[in-house]
Amino acid sequence: MRTSEQEAETRKAQIGDTILLHFTEKLNDGRVIRSTQNKDPQRYQLGNDDMSRTIQDPI
Repeated sequence: MRTSEQEAETRKAQIGDTILLHFTEKLNDGRVIRSTQNKDPQRYQLGNDDMSRTIQDPI
């Protein structure tokens, strides 16, 4: 039997869900311009305009 915690770990994120996300943004030459490595992850709510579509669409 699955617990609600296990279900939360495996279900697909939906619009309105809050997610925690680690990321690294790089320029074409490889320089890092922003990263959450060695920091707390960023918190986003799916469906809001605070997250770029290129990141949100695959989630």
